[in-house]
Amino acid sequence: MPPPPTGTDRRYGYIRVLAKELLHSRAQYQEKHWQFCCKWIAQIGIAEVTLPSRHAVQQLTGLGDGCIKLLKQAEDEKGLNIAPPKRGYCSAAAAMLVALLEHEEAAARQGKPSRWRCPKGTLIEKAGKLMSSCSMQTFKSLQTHLMASDAAGGARCASLQQMQYLKNQGLVTQRAKKGACPSGVVYELTERGRLRALSLRKHGEAGELLAPKRSHRRVQPGERGVVLLLVDHREGGGEARKGYWELTRELERQDVRYETRALEPGAGDLVRVRVRVRTLTLTLTLTRCGRLPACARGRSRGLAPRHGTGARAQAGAH
Repeated sequence: MPPPPTGTDRRYGYIRVLAKELLHSRAQYQEKHWQFCCKWIAQIGIAEVTLPSRHAVQQLTGLGDGCIKLLKQAEDEKGLNIAPPKRGYCSAAAAMLVALLEHEEAAARQGKPSRWRCPKGTLIEKAGKLMSSCSMQTFKSLQTHLMASDAAGGARCASLQQMQYLKNQGLVTQRAKKGACPSGVVYELTERGRLRALSLRKHGEAGELLAPKRSHRRVQPGERGVVLLLVDHREGGGEARKGYWELTRELERQDVRYETRALEPGAGDLVRVRVRVRTLTLTLTLTRCGRLPACARGRSRGLAPRHGTGARAQAGAH
């Protein structure tokens, strides 16, 4: 099998590796490892950045060395299947977000409040139908959850366990509501969760092809007059090199709005653009770079930015 093109998002392969690991973590003493694997799947599945390598995954907040070790082992053994699913979602976290969104929309069509809360049993049923058959993750029935003993570790449903990550990230809220369903538990999307669910439904987990490889405070539809720094994705040696991550972290520390992209030859390594937003198209006017962070100006790592002037470029808004 030929290697995937440089920059290809590999999250589907990483999710499958971790889902396979879940199947081998059945013993009670492996409970913590099992919980971590569920969290890693959720985090990788709904990450809003491109994940073309395990080095990019390593930059996600809170991902432990155990996760990276599993991904490296799969890559070394050539056991990474990065093909996107033909239908459905590869992570239960993504499926649950979209299921909650569709539950809200169905309620609104019936004249119910727009933020109609979703009972646990309904969520399990709807999200289960949105899962890909190749995800190696399934939702256990509500009856199984009701019969499971907490003292014995509960139902150990890896799919529903990913809800914990969604709640911790402020994407979903969970409430107790007697009579809503036998479990007495209901879920509701937050505004952030709703926006992420809309994006997942439209573009899938890996996002659109024009998505930046890394970014900080991405330009949103409707924003005008934004100054954005475009950084070539090979700057600092690329994602496999320390200089790349030092540069992006410094830009984020100084709150510089930027995107890393594969810039055309001659465009430069660092280009400042002014964005005029029209519906779903970003019109980028390239201008000479102004004052940049020290690392971007080449003082700390010998980077030598070139400046684009007078050019115009088009990119999809996301």
